[in-house]
Amino acid sequence: MKKTTFIVLILLITMLLSSMGGLTGINAIQVQKSALDCPENDGLPVIYIQTDDNKGITSKTDYKSAKMTIALNEEFSKCTNYYTENVGAIKIRGRGNSTWTGNSVKHSYRIKLDKKSDMFGFGSSKHWILLANYYEPTFLRNKMAYDFSNAIGMWSPESTWVVLYFNGSYAGLYQLCESIRVSKERVNITNWENIAEDIAAAICKKNNLSDLQLEVMEKGMVENLSWITTGKYDKYTISDYYDTSTFDTTSGYLIEYDAFMDSISQWYTNKGSPCMVDTPEYLKTNSTLFNYVKNLVQDFEDACRSSSFYNSKGKHWSEYVDVDDLVDYWMVQTVLSNGEFGIRSGFFYIENGKIHFGPNWDFDCGGGNHFTVTTRYDNWNGTGDRNYFYQGLYKDPYFQSLCQQRWIEIRDIVNQMPDYLKGLGTYVAAAAERDIAKFPNPRMWWSTPKYTSSRKQEYDDYYNWLVNRIAWLDGQLTAEYPTIGGVNVVSEKITMSIQDSNKKTLKTDSTRPNEINVSYGYDPASSDYITVKASTTHTTLVSYDIYLNGKTIAKAQKADNKTPLSYNIPNSQLKTGEGDINVIVLIANNSSGPYRYSYRYLRCTGRSLSSGEVVIVFDDGMKDNVNIIAKNSELTVPKIEVERPGFTALGWVRSRDGSETLYKEGATVPTTSSSEYRIKWKRNHIFNVMFEDEIKVKNEVPPVVPKPDYEKAKAAVPERKTKLVGIVASIISAILVIGGTASAVVNKTGADKMNTKE
Repeated sequence: MKKTTFIVLILLITMLLSSMGGLTGINAIQVQKSALDCPENDGLPVIYIQTDDNKGITSKTDYKSAKMTIALNEEFSKCTNYYTENVGAIKIRGRGNSTWTGNSVKHSYRIKLDKKSDMFGFGSSKHWILLANYYEPTFLRNKMAYDFSNAIGMWSPESTWVVLYFNGSYAGLYQLCESIRVSKERVNITNWENIAEDIAAAICKKNNLSDLQLEVMEKGMVENLSWITTGKYDKYTISDYYDTSTFDTTSGYLIEYDAFMDSISQWYTNKGSPCMVDTPEYLKTNSTLFNYVKNLVQDFEDACRSSSFYNSKGKHWSEYVDVDDLVDYWMVQTVLSNGEFGIRSGFFYIENGKIHFGPNWDFDCGGGNHFTVTTRYDNWNGTGDRNYFYQGLYKDPYFQSLCQQRWIEIRDIVNQMPDYLKGLGTYVAAAAERDIAKFPNPRMWWSTPKYTSSRKQEYDDYYNWLVNRIAWLDGQLTAEYPTIGGVNVVSEKITMSIQDSNKKTLKTDSTRPNEINVSYGYDPASSDYITVKASTTHTTLVSYDIYLNGKTIAKAQKADNKTPLSYNIPNSQLKTGEGDINVIVLIANNSSGPYRYSYRYLRCTGRSLSSGEVVIVFDDGMKDNVNIIAKNSELTVPKIEVERPGFTALGWVRSRDGSETLYKEGATVPTTSSSEYRIKWKRNHIFNVMFEDEIKVKNEVPPVVPKPDYEKAKAAVPERKTKLVGIVASIISAILVIGGTASAVVNKTGADKMNTKE
């Protein structure tokens, strides 16, 4: 009886577990409802993954079936979804290039959920990334880059750290990220692959085709995009099933700038820029659209690389691109000194005929973690030396001025970054220590510096690098003649000056110590125009082209080394708002074309300083409080009138001189020279992000956020446990029934044998 019952029991349990897809594999590792119950996981969220075959991931192209569940921690206790309440089906494969092939220790993964879920409040999707960060022992660089990018208004993946258990074993500290993909929640542009599926569904529905035929048609239309321009697929006319008048063939292209060149649709520009079409993957099957994309990118590159900043079609580089995105993308890459900028993991997309740079991705070789490029904080780290678009733009004073002006706008956010890093570093420290103990000797990649053997030292190095980097950049990006990208575009042989219509030579504007140092201040209320004057010692100069704010306003103004230039620019052509900056560029031409540059910044302002006066600015993030007073007089520190949810204002600190001396309301500040003061904030919570628009006027009452009921969350019984109880009860009942039946069968058989024997 015992043997028979045992065999039947094993068969029954096997059938049940098989139908559940390996549920006990996850339960066997003591899945907790809350990460608060897992002190060994350092209080972080925990992800449990069990592959159906109980084996590891060996491919980055083929998905493997698995089950997953998530235990939340205190920070994310309200971020419940299907996978926090259930053990759910997923598919998982490897991801990455050098991070996949460069080590056999700890890999990154791509996850595709069976059920679309909002993970950690980042938005609902099926597609997620688990980054191993194996080459980056602080685990902070990618997180900092993505959050900084989002803070200045450029979407990049949201992310957080999790502890991963894989097939019952501790797998380390990972960063769960949104994947970069075309969707409404992420890169929100025209999605040709989704349109293909919609059209296939409409055709199959109208023609009563089977699900199998639908699947085949969807695949066929995604992998052959000729229907977009021909209007036909197989024997079907697309317009009979879908409104093709909505098609915008100037939109819907996500492109990766990456030297690995492992995409189906890819090409190199004339200067060697490696471009791969991420979405739609099979763009090359439509030669019309593929050529449109290639030509648009080529025209942009030609304009960027031109010495006149116009291509042969007479179009300026700014006509091809969203200029704000172009500058913001450069800013994130530069502030955090990404060692792979211009060679790998760069993204841009095309929508409505415009090129948009971003999202930002892959910063584990940034922030001093790339010994050939970014270890130093005090250089441009070769930024863009392999990005052929930016390489040309560094020579354009207009692009330089855009970068400088954007720096002033986001400097309050940038100044928060070291403080933000402190909070994140504290949050993840213990988990990072445990990961490194499990996977020693990180940074095994050729380009990353040797690991210091101390995660604490790695963190301190990164923190100090960031502080010094910000200070260095502030000096560079507020200079009158910056050398962005290491490029100096000012010719010392061209002398340039500007007068107003009253024949007065303009003076340097020193009324904004917190902004860009400019060549001249100009009061448009007291003058009708400005006169640009220039002379040169260049003996081969034949003419000047005059540019104002990136556009040509006068071509081929004849000149030589004996004939000075004099050209009037009326106020109607200038930006004349208070504080507006105008960039006036002279491009010197010889018989072969442009070859030298000179430029000046002109700031329009009604303010002026007399001898012996200084300007003191209190910048609270909302507005500048400007005080023009006599040098060495007394100025009382004002009250801080703004609030920032999640922060406490400690007082005012003087910008730029590195001083952290706090000045409280009512104190007296030094007035020996013009200077700026900003608010010193103390972060009350680790995850207060770097959003400028979170600053609110004090009389606005911030919303009250209810405190999560963690005890209630811990006491909640997950659905999977309820199911398990029912299953166990069923097994017990089955055992009793089967056991009784088996016993009766054995007894009957034994009795028969006895009767026969007798």
